[in-house]
Amino acid sequence: MAAAAFTIADVITPNAIDRVAAMSQPPQRSIHSRAAVAGHPLHPVMIHFPVAALLGLVASDLGYLYTGDPFWARASLWLAGGAPSAAGWRAWPASSTW
Repeated sequence: MAAAAFTIADVITPNAIDRVAAMSQPPQRSIHSRAAVAGHPLHPVMIHFPVAALLGLVASDLGYLYTGDPFWARASLWLAGGAPSAAGWRAWPASSTW
């Protein structure tokens, strides 16, 4: 059996070029949020602060366990109280998006 011979014209057709061009452009999606600045939703911007506070809480707990310095215990206390309250304030823009 002979191998099938393909030419570039068999592979690249105008329809195929249009499909490739369409795939190279990202889909256009719009997120409509009532809590937005210049059309950008606030929740994705603000959610980093409570996450960073919880990561800082773990780090300060480890600092206290390693050194025994009361500074790290106070830092942990503030971070443990700040993360949930910050998360609550950050939940408002997320709930207003729906």
